[in-house]
Amino acid sequence: MLLFKYNLMYLFCELILPNIFKMPGIETYSYEKPAFPGHYFYLFTNRFGDKYEVTIGRKAHDYFHISISFGVINEEYQDEEYTLTNKGDIFRVLHTVCKILCDYLEEHPNVHTIEYSGEAKKGEKILPSKATSRTLVFTRFAKQYFKPPKWQLKFKDNHVFIVRDK
Repeated sequence: MLLFKYNLMYLFCELILPNIFKMPGIETYSYEKPAFPGHYFYLFTNRFGDKYEVTIGRKAHDYFHISISFGVINEEYQDEEYTLTNKGDIFRVLHTVCKILCDYLEEHPNVHTIEYSGEAKKGEKILPSKATSRTLVFTRFAKQYFKPPKWQLKFKDNHVFIVRDK
């Protein structure tokens, strides 16, 4: 059964997602930029009224290494920030997150590393040196925006590092 689930995830990530990127009409949601300089919390609302927060944080050891996280912040999801809404707009949500990240990089051109990791879904086993399904799906979207030769993707367990080539 586990092998079947893994094969389905592979089919989704390798065969279905790339074709979605080529589909016309996938737009991003409009979003609010941070109100104060130095605070990097971007907000947007999807067509179903789910409010998302995209947070970009700088690493203490390297000011030009950032970490990104995002999730639903509606009160109905208050117990689970990384909830699975299953409303059919994952592609538009992830494109919006990538667009926010690109806009951030335009304002901060010296950033050289972007780091992220996806939380495991309910019931998903966390295996050493394996990425979660959320990490894999977001990586497919990130690859469309951060391409070689300017950017390289590096993996360490469930963490993905998008590193700018020097």
